Amino acid sequence: MDLSRLGDDFIAGCDEELKDKCVETMYQHLKLMKDLADELMTDYMTYIDKHVSKLFGMEVSTPILYLAIAFHDLGKILPKHQRSLYQRCTAAGHEADSVKLLQLIDLSSVVSPPGGEYLLKLILSLSTLLHHHAMRSPKEVFNYLNRALKDLTNKYTIGPASIAHLLKKYLSGVVSEVFGIELSVKEELLGLLLRRVEAPITAMTIFRHEPEILMVLRGLRDDGLSKLYKASLAVLKPLMICDNIAAFINRKCLRINSIEEFITNEELVSQLRPYVRDFIKWYLTTRTFSRDFKELINGGST
Repeated sequence: MDLSRLGDDFIAGCDEELKDKCVETMYQHLKLMKDLADELMTDYMTYIDKHVSKLFGMEVSTPILYLAIAFHDLGKILPKHQRSLYQRCTAAGHEADSVKLLQLIDLSSVVSPPGGEYLLKLILSLSTLLHHHAMRSPKEVFNYLNRALKDLTNKYTIGPASIAHLLKKYLSGVVSEVFGIELSVKEELLGLLLRRVEAPITAMTIFRHEPEILMVLRGLRDDGLSKLYKASLAVLKPLMICDNIAAFINRKCLRINSIEEFITNEELVSQLRPYVRDFIKWYLTTRTFSRDFKELINGGST
């Protein structure tokens, strides 16, 4: 694997057949995802933020899709995933690790009122957990959450100080550089996060050491859970679209001059996942933000 471009960055992924000459860094992955969102989904990002504000009465100063992009692969910074990516181009279970590490990121500076941080993290957590999977109903979401996070906290092999160092490196070297936002680590939670959990992990116990999030979860009955699911769904599919396109381009080391050049190349687009092809076809047909776009994102097939 050619790591000459990696520098002080993290590996985001690679193509098994091309790994000896091509590797995608986290900076490259997030930067291209942001560029895709900026060019293809600017109006929809505004819709997401207004949608979440209407559902929950909170304001987020950084586009929520940006935050989802920033942290959807956060778990990959752990040594176990970096080793696996280096050896096999895989990072099994990184979504669950991403969610757990997300709880250590202080998002209070980008959301108001103050309690909105915990609800925002729930929205980001659900979209992160499912970004490699088909859309699910609310019940299926939490069933998946239970399976994905079982025994998660028993699998860390490095200490709190090392994790804090990796998170700070990621925030300053990748997130700040790509999105221009400065975020910090909640170091006081590190010991609690890594403490061995004997009881089975459930949708509630993933946040057992974050009482504010537990209060939000417990307070979401029926309609509230439905709103949480709708908000996560609004973020999830655009996240998956940008993720798939960016990974495809970077991990094949494709040389393209513009996003427009790529999405109009039928041969390349034909190799993408069906839901991405559907989106590109819609975009090239309409070039406008419309109700049809919201229906495609929120209710379309994958």
